[in-house]
Amino acid sequence: MEIVKNDAEVTLPVEKLPHLRITLESIETLKKLIEFLNKRKYIITSSEEKLTDYEHNERAIQLIKTEIELAKAHTSIIQKETHLKDFSGGMQNILNEMNEKWDALMQKAESKAKHNPDLAKVLALADATKFDENWEFKVNFYVNIRSLVYPKIDPSKNLSVVK
Repeated sequence: MEIVKNDAEVTLPVEKLPHLRITLESIETLKKLIEFLNKRKYIITSSEEKLTDYEHNERAIQLIKTEIELAKAHTSIIQKETHLKDFSGGMQNILNEMNEKWDALMQKAESKAKHNPDLAKVLALADATKFDENWEFKVNFYVNIRSLVYPKIDPSKNLSVVK
């Protein structure tokens, strides 16, 4: 797994991260929608033909609905871009951790799997081909293994009633 770095930011491979690809595609689709909605606004407002009161009213309604759709599309783009930034940062962090700790975690997991059937089941899902094709699959696998090898200790299990 190789992450290309430049000074400004880390570039994640879109072809290996389906969620990233789908989110970027949806942003592009929304940008096209905004372009067409703005064109609709222009067409509605630039027409100089004589309109009946009804037609004028319908165009006004259509213009308001177009403005509402534009606002929703812009908001959605902002939300998706924020999500993309958060997702990319989180993915970057976990990929860096995986690069550093993968081998040690897998060794520990294999030794613990002898006594932990849940861990053995998850380890059996390892598929190098899928890992190379889909980094999200590999990250999910890694996080599952990590949580089974190093379970968080619930403090309430170690507490007793004071008498």
